[in-house]
Amino acid sequence: MSAPQIRQWVGDAAVGIFLAAAGGTYLWLGQALPKAAAEPGPGALPRFLGAALIVVGIGCALRAWRARKGEDEAAIVALWERNALACAVALLAACFAFEPVGFVPTVALFLGFVFWRLGVLKPFAAALAGTAGAAILWGVFSFALGVGLPASLLGLGG
Repeated sequence: MSAPQIRQWVGDAAVGIFLAAAGGTYLWLGQALPKAAAEPGPGALPRFLGAALIVVGIGCALRAWRARKGEDEAAIVALWERNALACAVALLAACFAFEPVGFVPTVALFLGFVFWRLGVLKPFAAALAGTAGAAILWGVFSFALGVGLPASLLGLGG
């Protein structure tokens, strides 16, 4: 069974609207998090990400809307694609793994999988990049933002 097909600009616009809505949700939920006086604090990242997602989402939607007039008949795409679906499932699994497994291993595995699955890197390079990305993100959260993260099974992070 093949996936339903839609015009590419419709899919791009839908993604843009979803990103903007997710950004609005992050902004709204981020208001409940504490604001630190001296440091950015735990509420800073959701608010920053929310604002950035709104801007990017609106940009995607507007770009798609403008592209619809010049789109040819070949711009028909599948509603879902196997690699994108696998990455979405991995993201959902990562959400449930943060607390029991910890931030660093969860993010390392998630990033490595996504880099490999989307064809950005070969498996070994993807694993290295995922590990490096997790370490960098841990440093940003822990030192720059002062946000405690779930400790890993090995006692790392936190």
